[in-house]
Amino acid sequence: MGSEGTKLTTQYDLNLPPEAQPYAANPTVYLNNDAFYAARPLTSVAPGRWEAINAVHHNRSNNYHALTAPLKTQNWHGLTSLVNWTWSKQMDTFFGESGVQVIGGQWHPEWSYGPSDGNHTHRFVAALLYELPGKNLTNPYLRWVLGGWQVNTITTFESGSPVTVWNGHTSSYDYMGDVADRTCSGNLSRGDRTFTRQFNTDCYVEPAASTDPFWVNQGVLNFAVHRGNERRNNLVGPGINNWDMSLNKAFRLVGEGRELQFRAESFNTFNHTQWSGINTFDDRLSNPASTFGWVTGARNGRHMQLALKFVF
Repeated sequence: MGSEGTKLTTQYDLNLPPEAQPYAANPTVYLNNDAFYAARPLTSVAPGRWEAINAVHHNRSNNYHALTAPLKTQNWHGLTSLVNWTWSKQMDTFFGESGVQVIGGQWHPEWSYGPSDGNHTHRFVAALLYELPGKNLTNPYLRWVLGGWQVNTITTFESGSPVTVWNGHTSSYDYMGDVADRTCSGNLSRGDRTFTRQFNTDCYVEPAASTDPFWVNQGVLNFAVHRGNERRNNLVGPGINNWDMSLNKAFRLVGEGRELQFRAESFNTFNHTQWSGINTFDDRLSNPASTFGWVTGARNGRHMQLALKFVF
């Protein structure tokens, strides 16, 4: 299955400064926000009045391609299930309802074309309901105690979201996003990942700082000699390995329509460690205590709850 999105909305600044040319023979850059503001076309017409004038344009597109494989069973030996595996790829230049491309900005939106923030290569979800044997027991007391128990689970395995590695020291000063030079694939196998090394940080090098007197004499000691080659969302973040389970039974009581419902539920039943974010901001050149490549967040651990409900 697949889809193509065209004429999607995007934010468009009608008062955007001209494109910077940091690596031209006569470079043009915006060394700070004041310089960026002063370069806005309407500033000279009405100083202090206009900043960004954001309009809505319909010039964005995306695409999605996938292979899906579902499996359903209905009360097969007490098992009812809905299992689905999806192998997919989603591409775009911006993910969301409004905003600006993180690499290239409004000047070169094509620089941001890559895997979408919502891209998950593999997603497997299994919803299972199994009724334990017991309802057909001949002894009415055993049937009342042992019959009608149900075990349910929703199991999810999902590839992580893609992320981008950013420069934390050198910069092009062009407001088009500063990225590192990538020398190899930074993705590590599951067994090689640690809390402080979720990806291969050795694969990323910041563009060197220029020693050109033109920049040094202005006090700009971190002007990048070139733009990094890292593409948007080249790195895959932590995925999901989660099991939610429940055990429940309805005890029928004396009287029409009366029953006692018991549920025991657990979320992330096996208390599997699931990271939710990693630090992709490379500031190692200027920060001796850099946490580049470290885990920055985690999903919830195991949570359990019991419920008892009387229906009448």
